[in-house]
Parts: sequence; structure tokens; C-alpha cells
Amino acid sequence: MPELAAHVRDVPINQIREITEAAWGTPGAIILSIGEPGFAVPRHVLDAGMACLDRDETNYTPNAGIPALREAFAARFREHNATPVGADRVYVVDGAQQGLHFAMSLLLSPAMRS
Repeated sequence: MPELAAHVRDVPINQIREITEAAWGTPGAIILSIGEPGFAVPRHVLDAGMACLDRDETNYTPNAGIPALREAFAARFREHNATPVGADRVYVVDGAQQGLHFAMSLLLSPAMRS
């Protein structure tokens, strides 16, 4: 059987997964590390997803997100927060970890990261 490359064998265990598994074994723990909702997907979300599949809208989206969605978020910021934000300043991400990584990468200088 072929062996994995040495640099792959030396990759440390994923600490987020390690902490999550420890939390799963801790009664009463509130687990925030993995984004699994504690509720069923609402019917309107399922219907919208199936409608996209029916229209064969299954291609990759732009990296920053679908333009109409970005504009909808920008409009919400303008309306609810009185913040003049344009869609060009809105990025839609896959989850909290990606969003936090982007935010910290934009806000923290290299000296602060170490």
C-alpha cells in the first residue's frame, strides 16, 4: 500500500474537531464550533432550493456572492442601520469561520496576528 507524503503525516490533528468532540461528551455544553442548526430547514428555504434545481441553476456563484443577494444585504444595512453600504462592500461567505477569517485578515495587521 502506498504511503502518504511525509508532510501530510505531520499535519496536526484539527483542534476545532478535537474540542467539538470533547464538548459532545460534556453534558450541558453549548457547542458553537460546528454550524449545525437545531431546527428543521424551513419549507420556504427548501422550496427555493428546489426551484433553483428545477431551473438548473447549479453553477458556481461569484466569489463575493450572487449580486442580487449582495444588494439585498446592502439595502438591509442601509434601511435598518442607517449605514450607507453599497453591494460592492458586501461579501457573502459560506459560514462563520470563513467570515471571521476574512474579517480578521482585513482588520488585523501582520504584527497583530503573531
